[in-house]
Amino acid sequence: MDPIKKAEELTLKLTKAIEVRDKETALQCVQSLIEDQAHVAVQVKEEMYPKHKIRLSVGVEDAESTTIPVTLEVHPYMTISSLKDLVFRDYGFHPRVQKWIIGQRLPKDNETLHYHGIRRNGDMAFLYLISAKQANLSKQNYDREMRQRLLEEYGYEIFIEPRGTEHPAKQDDGEIQQFIEGPPAVPKKPKPPALPPELPEKCYTLL
Repeated sequence: MDPIKKAEELTLKLTKAIEVRDKETALQCVQSLIEDQAHVAVQVKEEMYPKHKIRLSVGVEDAESTTIPVTLEVHPYMTISSLKDLVFRDYGFHPRVQKWIIGQRLPKDNETLHYHGIRRNGDMAFLYLISAKQANLSKQNYDREMRQRLLEEYGYEIFIEPRGTEHPAKQDDGEIQQFIEGPPAVPKKPKPPALPPELPEKCYTLL
């Protein structure tokens, strides 16, 4: 049998066994997956999480500006990848330039907000924006992906290339780690960033 198809069938069987509390079948599936050295991911279904949205307090900063507070409405089951897409759609910052910091940690794209303790109104996260050059993001690719997102919102089905199709940029965590160890204080009376109808001017300064 094709190893990928076998892994898919075992994963589906494992999911069903867990749902019906069939421990024996679940253990057999896990053992088979281990023996086949299959690469799988186990996720909690959305219905397990609270259904209501929460207001996430975000401190946004880049290398040249002070922290600007922004509030996002999110679901606790959202992954970091989904959060990046939300910010890209609403503010125009490409997922590649976003470096999230939650609880002094750099979360992975497949991890949920709930996993990192984001569960109630007012929970805090930091968003550090790197330059497009650091992210190896060209203006042409930025414009193309932004157009694709806009078309999706209007109901057009289009193909979006998976992230990482270009050569990944070299990760520079030194500057980010310094930010984690000592994030600047949030101004008492800041002005929230304006949301122009087109691409924000900030995006072009990053390119």
